[in-house]
Amino acid sequence: PPEAVSGMTATIANGQITLGWTAPAYATWYNIWLGTGSPDWTPTAFVWLDADTLNCGSGGTCTIIPFTLPAGEYVWYIRAWGPGGFSTGGLVDAPGWAEGPDLVLP
Repeated sequence: PPEAVSGMTATIANGQITLGWTAPAYATWYNIWLGTGSPDWTPTAFVWLDADTLNCGSGGTCTIIPFTLPAGEYVWYIRAWGPGGFSTGGLVDAPGWAEGPDLVLP
């Protein structure tokens, strides 16, 4: 399986969030969870994205502008999928998932 995603970035402009990350070798799909954090953990998005559609099927940097969100605080996590299953490593309490920087939309 692919390694855990790394190099996660998030930028905000005009209420739109752009998420980016470094594609691990062998990743063919990405699973993204974006939502409010503790204590509610309410998902705003839980999506699967094809590496080729994101133009990072051969490695490099993956980038997506998921959608415009209302003001608030958000957290996001991502895991890769490839031959052999989900990514390895990542968070201790959620293997395979990598945590992105918190997002605060004014």
